[in-house]
Amino acid sequence: MLEWIKNLEPEFLILIFGVVFVAFLSLISIAKAQRTLDLIGKRALDLREDLMKRDGVEIVDIVIANTSYVNVEVVAAGLIYKRTLLPLKEESVMILARDSHKISIPLDALRAYVIGSKLRMKRLYVYVEDALGRRIKKRAKNSVRVLKKV
Repeated sequence: MLEWIKNLEPEFLILIFGVVFVAFLSLISIAKAQRTLDLIGKRALDLREDLMKRDGVEIVDIVIANTSYVNVEVVAAGLIYKRTLLPLKEESVMILARDSHKISIPLDALRAYVIGSKLRMKRLYVYVEDALGRRIKKRAKNSVRVLKKV
């Protein structure tokens, strides 16, 4: 098999390597263009859930961050427990580009709202829905861990 490669003229070898190199550069430029398009064009929301103690009260902070360069309108934010939507906020909020919005709820109120008087706790998710109807959800690990201890 190597015999036919050795018999090729140097011009053909240069041409083959040139075509492979150009194809490689094309793939790299397409990947970079797609990444730039995703950064500029997509309306990306990032969810973060934190536990804090303020004035002796444990509070769950849900931070909705807009990571894109475009303003995003959030129409609903809340929790998903046992495949049931539990909205915390249903008013329309405009989150500017590269900005965030925070929703705070006391841990005791969260427990009463989600599980009531039950002792067992299953998976809990935090969700955000934008004006286009896209729903983004993330598992609320910190809250579940603390709610299981109580």
